[in-house]
Amino acid sequence: MPSQPLPLGRSDFATLRTRGAVYVDKTHLVCRLAEKDYQFFLSRPRRFGKSLLLSTFASLFRDGLKHFHGLAAESIWQDRTYPVVHLDFSILKSYRSHEEFTRQLQLHLAGGFGPCGFNAEEVFGDGFMFALWNWLLVLADAPIVLLIDEYDAPLTSCINRPEAFDDVKSILSQFYGVIKSADRAFRFVFITGITKFQGATIFSELNNLQDLTLRKEYGELVGYTEDEIRRYFPDYIKRCASVMRCSEEELLKELKTNYDGYCFEETCTKHVFAPWSVLNFFEDPQRGFAHYWYLSGGQPAVLLSYLTSHTLSNPQYYDQLKAISIESLLSSQSYEFMEEDALLVQTGYLTLKSRDGNIFKLGYPNKEVATAMAILYSDELLRNTPVTRLKFAKLPHIIERGRIEEIAELFNLAFASIDYNRYPIRDEASCRAYLHVLLLGAALLTRVEMHSALGRSDLEADVGSVQWVFEIKFVAHEAQAPLALEEALRQMESRRYGCNSLSERLIRRAALVFNGEERRFTLYEEQPSG
Repeated sequence: MPSQPLPLGRSDFATLRTRGAVYVDKTHLVCRLAEKDYQFFLSRPRRFGKSLLLSTFASLFRDGLKHFHGLAAESIWQDRTYPVVHLDFSILKSYRSHEEFTRQLQLHLAGGFGPCGFNAEEVFGDGFMFALWNWLLVLADAPIVLLIDEYDAPLTSCINRPEAFDDVKSILSQFYGVIKSADRAFRFVFITGITKFQGATIFSELNNLQDLTLRKEYGELVGYTEDEIRRYFPDYIKRCASVMRCSEEELLKELKTNYDGYCFEETCTKHVFAPWSVLNFFEDPQRGFAHYWYLSGGQPAVLLSYLTSHTLSNPQYYDQLKAISIESLLSSQSYEFMEEDALLVQTGYLTLKSRDGNIFKLGYPNKEVATAMAILYSDELLRNTPVTRLKFAKLPHIIERGRIEEIAELFNLAFASIDYNRYPIRDEASCRAYLHVLLLGAALLTRVEMHSALGRSDLEADVGSVQWVFEIKFVAHEAQAPLALEEALRQMESRRYGCNSLSERLIRRAALVFNGEERRFTLYEEQPSG
């Protein structure tokens, strides 16, 4: 068994160090930032270690090197200690009125600044911010450190209520205005969040913030690199490889496929693993490569709120690379006109793949996220059809054990639920794309256009002991269907689709003919095995 406990679910640096948990040493980067007398902002998806990063700053500034024995900071850090105000705005998400939010914010600020000497007992209410400002002005000779985690949480919680959003924005504007006008009171400021809201006051009031979001030198500030996983988790790698009955290198390859690939810097040369997914896998490898990030951190409120009033791009383009300018990624955006791809980058569903001048190419970082995105697209296709969703959840069982008639019936049920006007099916490509998304959304391992020596199959899906190969044909009228079916069957046989697979699964092949006029598969036939 590994000797060190995992830092799973813990974001307090001092506690991790005291309990001897594994700590991936980022303190050389922490010190590089902490040495500067600046105010910083960092945007990253949820569950990537932003809270632990702020806790590390807090420990360094408050207690010096007390908890840094054996870490890089021990030989770097030379500054003195400072009073630290560590605020977590994620607790300011439940309020029913302007007055209630104001009271909650003031209580939170009083609790944060109080230990540094701010006495708020007699100034709650209209005079609170003025009193805080006056107190800060006298700290020029004894500056403090300010850390704010999840600055955007109060705004996200009311994002679909415009009046409440404006109220919260106005209240926070007063606080950020105080911070800016009393900036000499701060030795160091570091603010984290997910989304850069236009007019969210942090970027207008604190217009001197240094945005680290795409800076190359801090692309690995949160998340784990492959070298860090090898260095800090060797016992867990060995244990998990034994459980999974594979070599350590094979295990690392699967880890990369499922959880690596996030790029947070503008040169697109550095990438990291999702720490939450890696740690959960190490904790219980018998669960396999589950979708830990998506289930816990990959459904942020800002994205879920966005989807209640917006739709994702056409699922037909699910697996195509997207393009976005660097200005769109770095600029703050109004919620009403928020660019979808920028939001998907900020929330972790898309990541930087390459750069050509001022334009980034975006794609899914890994298998976990690709599947999560397919689930979102599948939900979009089947929006407002709960009965279909419930029945489609049985698809993996039917795919593995059922007949082609049962499979086609379920496919037709799903296609009948897709909105005709929003998602027209005009050709084989759109039919295949929607089916691909639906299969992925049902948690099936699915591939499109798999190449072999003799050609490429349309769609392949693995479940349990079975590998299905589907050859899809699109016809405009039913009179064309019999010939299309015959062609599909002949094509599968002559090109031996699926035979290049190294899998030991049973290969089953079927031809499916989609009638565009009726928007359903009208003819289908499984090719005899052998």
